[in-house]
Amino acid sequence: MPLIGNLLEQLEPYALYSCFDTFETEPGKKRLALFDKPIGHKKMPGVMQSYADTNMQLPSQLPAPQRYLLHGFEIELTNSPSEMALKSFLWRAMFVFMLGQKLYWQCPVADLFFNWKERNPRNIYFEYDDAFSCYFDLQDHFAPNDSIAGRVLMHGSLFRGIQ
Repeated sequence: MPLIGNLLEQLEPYALYSCFDTFETEPGKKRLALFDKPIGHKKMPGVMQSYADTNMQLPSQLPAPQRYLLHGFEIELTNSPSEMALKSFLWRAMFVFMLGQKLYWQCPVADLFFNWKERNPRNIYFEYDDAFSCYFDLQDHFAPNDSIAGRVLMHGSLFRGIQ
């Protein structure tokens, strides 16, 4: 496997690796966390998170010794909300990505839905011990009774440290 600066070894040479998480808006909920419930986490009584829901192994971080070079985020919808709910979600709800306490990306959800490659931050690097938070801020979303469901994909390159 190729070495990068004698420090890192790429797990999947020249390939993207996408972390993903599913979501569904709920009436009255003003913040919807993403990537914080790994596989095996209890979704509701008797139902656990599975690979169909997420590929995260830990809540809001990568397992050691992985490192990630984030290339961007993308949103895919998995239901058909009303036109009013969709417009409200795309243009009034905000997407937020933070590493630790530092804000790295904040934008209307529409920026991740239309032409996501052109509208995303480029090359944010973080490591397994860097806790991140990612969420939708739904404070101004004015169609809260119409559920919107989908997936958020965090596209990037996955690396691991040389042992």
